[in-house]
Amino acid sequence: MAQSGQRGQREFILPKIHIFNKDISIQWFVSYSFIEPDTGIMIRFKHYKGINDRETLAKMSLAIIKS
Repeated sequence: MAQSGQRGQREFILPKIHIFNKDISIQWFVSYSFIEPDTGIMIRFKHYKGINDRETLAKMSLAIIKS
């Protein structure tokens, strides 16, 4: 990972899928973080929209079954 000049913090954290107890019937989300260049503060983002629909759930369930 790339390092910033401030206190050895990473500049970003790669996206991660959060599924609770592998239960895709519950809303799941993707999170990622990056350092805001102007402030140097790590900002975390969570995305829920557009990923909890039927088609995506079907694809996610196949991925969970294969893992």
